[in-house]
Amino acid sequence: MRFRERTPEAARFRRALPILGVDGSLAGSCTRAATCPAHGKVFVKPGTVAGFDAVNDRGAVGGDTLAGYFDTGHGRRHTFFIGVNGASAPDIEGLLGILDDLNHIAALLQQQAAAMRGHGARHRVAPRH
Repeated sequence: MRFRERTPEAARFRRALPILGVDGSLAGSCTRAATCPAHGKVFVKPGTVAGFDAVNDRGAVGGDTLAGYFDTGHGRRHTFFIGVNGASAPDIEGLLGILDDLNHIAALLQQQAAAMRGHGARHRVAPRH
């Protein structure tokens, strides 16, 4: 991601990525800027490897990841990668819950970086309830 950011195609690449609160599997999280300041500011490529664990009669998550950029304002972007592996889910809703958790973490990272940029110090971001 950092390498790509330094290439002439960087802007085109970012525009091709799904946006938190707007596109694809990211659309259902952080849906309004009024309640989620990271809305529209996180650009990621999600990836999921999942299957069925017949022995335990549940979903098996080999990996659920997000890799991309978040915008902190004034043209500043940060690269990030977060992921979960070796997890299980009782059903598809559980799998979607894992992705929603990753989306929420990405939103918190964006908010934290934006707060640090603005104040030069560490600030806590309120947890989701």
